[in-house]
Amino acid sequence: MTILEKWRFMMLSFADIKAAVIEKGGNISADKGYNRYANAIRQLYSDTYTDEYAYPERLPIAISNAINYVHWCKAVKEQIRQAIIAGGVECGTDVPLSEYRNKIREIQVLQIITSEVIAEYDTPITEQLQASGGQPPYTWSYTNSLRPPGCTITEDGILSGTPTVGNQLRYLYMQVTDATGRTATRRIGLRIKSKLLHFRNVSGSCFQYTGQPQRLNIVCTDKSDAEFKVVYGTDRTESVTDCGQYLAQVILTGETAKSGKYRTDYTSVIQIDGWTLAVKAEKSQVYTYDEQPHAFEYTTSVVQDGIPPDGGTVVYYKPYVNGDNTWNADMGEYTTEPPPEMGKYRVCIKATGKYERVTQYYAGYNEWWGVLEIKEADND
Repeated sequence: MTILEKWRFMMLSFADIKAAVIEKGGNISADKGYNRYANAIRQLYSDTYTDEYAYPERLPIAISNAINYVHWCKAVKEQIRQAIIAGGVECGTDVPLSEYRNKIREIQVLQIITSEVIAEYDTPITEQLQASGGQPPYTWSYTNSLRPPGCTITEDGILSGTPTVGNQLRYLYMQVTDATGRTATRRIGLRIKSKLLHFRNVSGSCFQYTGQPQRLNIVCTDKSDAEFKVVYGTDRTESVTDCGQYLAQVILTGETAKSGKYRTDYTSVIQIDGWTLAVKAEKSQVYTYDEQPHAFEYTTSVVQDGIPPDGGTVVYYKPYVNGDNTWNADMGEYTTEPPPEMGKYRVCIKATGKYERVTQYYAGYNEWWGVLEIKEADND
């Protein structure tokens, strides 16, 4: 290898060293010479390092600039090697300069790993702050910050206590010191969430329509004196009357809703069922054609006990077609007018008003199905 090739190889090695230092979070200014590289390496794990370079005396220029440069390069390499060793990584005199970049990557920089701690109002917490690198054991201390409300941090880095505020983000400016006296600092976020309150429905969710407002009986299982209300549906009313299914949501009120100390995401469902009618009729009914409309005949009775609400049933008619799937009936094809013409008709009886169901005869859901036929009179 020629001298020029060795020169280029050495320059590449220095470039790799610089890249490795930057990769570890260090800083090497573009206007600084190679004699600052060792300093930058030491600053990766010691913020109190001071430059203590001791280079050999230069020979008179008249003797040899080349010899001076060789001596200088050896000194720079040795200083970098010593900086790597001080960082806790073995680096023998036989390790080539081209391998120094990998050695630098092995240095365990003292740093605080914990970036955020999540706690909850009025809920005990115990969490160990984490650091890495340097020489354990670590000692923790505040730099400049308010103490966490309701909590303490020991010299061992244990954050414990019961937060006295909720829905807040506090910052703790912490310093960790290793056994050699090296330090690292970091701002740690303490996110204190509102306490989640849990609720339970103790009344059941399904009610029969009575015309009177209905409400769920919901209790808080965490806080007996919690103040809250339950709202229903998109209109967020405080009760429901009509038939249907409504989303019920717990809303905190009063002192429980203040200061963001509590929160809840509890939802439930309340359902108001309509009444059910029992339909009694002959499945197939036949009439003689007389140019008059013929209605399907049937009777109904209320299934539930109590005062029946308004409403009843409606009968729908459609020309009969073999293979019609009554489960997927298109009610747009039906009419409520009793048919006068000869033919065979499919009949569907549906509930109306506060009656949501009719007893099923066959097929259909909450519908009663039958067949009506109008034909010519027998001549016999």
